[in-house]
Amino acid sequence: MDIKRKINQFVSFENLEGSKCDYGCNRIAKYLTITNKKCCSEFHSQCPSVKEKYTKSRTGLKRDPSVGNNISKSKTGKKHKVPNKNKNKSLIEIVGQEKAKEILKSISIKNRIKIEDIRERYPFFKFDLRYDPNEPDEFILQCKCENPLCKNIWFSPRRELLYERIRNVKNNLDRGRLFCCEDCKKEFKKNNPKTKQIYINYERKSKFQKYRLEVDRLTEINVRRNRSKIINIDLRGKVTGYSLDHKLSVCYCFDNNVDPEIAAHVCNLEIIKTTKNQNKSKKSSITLEELLAEIKNIQ
Repeated sequence: MDIKRKINQFVSFENLEGSKCDYGCNRIAKYLTITNKKCCSEFHSQCPSVKEKYTKSRTGLKRDPSVGNNISKSKTGKKHKVPNKNKNKSLIEIVGQEKAKEILKSISIKNRIKIEDIRERYPFFKFDLRYDPNEPDEFILQCKCENPLCKNIWFSPRRELLYERIRNVKNNLDRGRLFCCEDCKKEFKKNNPKTKQIYINYERKSKFQKYRLEVDRLTEINVRRNRSKIINIDLRGKVTGYSLDHKLSVCYCFDNNVDPEIAAHVCNLEIIKTTKNQNKSKKSSITLEELLAEIKNIQ
């Protein structure tokens, strides 16, 4: 065969005669070697008969322990002939401040997101994108704020937020929108018909209800992060009849302007019987000073 190829590279051929592998596995040959030997696999090492021969030849062999000991003894105490002089030096000390700035700038520009790459990889993402016109050499990517009433319009999104938005668009999910600031996000929620009613309902709530919602939100986060620190947390549930209780009651925390993060702290959480929790109501089983002391001890 007049085909140029590497020594270990086999070429597939049409086996019309149904001839078998020359390596002794009795399977139908599909590939030809450089020496025109027929083989069932793309590499002869993948042939079952070759594998079996290799395993039989290696079974029972053990490495002489003296070989490893001799190698380790010969290398101990020896250093590299050409030591790295710049090992503990910073980039500025090696090349100078100006050169270091140029190197870091070139690296940052290479790692930046390019519009061409996004258009090529995600053709379904048809958002308006551009580079910052004030700094054309920096290639800073910008996109439009999704709040239609935004005054700034163009802004530079964070990398992870941009890719999250791309994933949501791909999966037809209306979330993870890109906003230039928190004010635009709140304004969009007020005017968006899907979230407008939720926002209105939240605004109608009393100060205590808003405080309670914030404490409950932080409490669930702390339970997930510090589950092992809460004793008998696995008993929590309607079936077992146990519930999560705030030692220092939420009502007391609200009346005394206690930070929601302190009210929702792990030190303020315990598992007790649901009936006992209901009877407790607004009472507290711990004082604010004792709670703050426990939090300090943990930190």
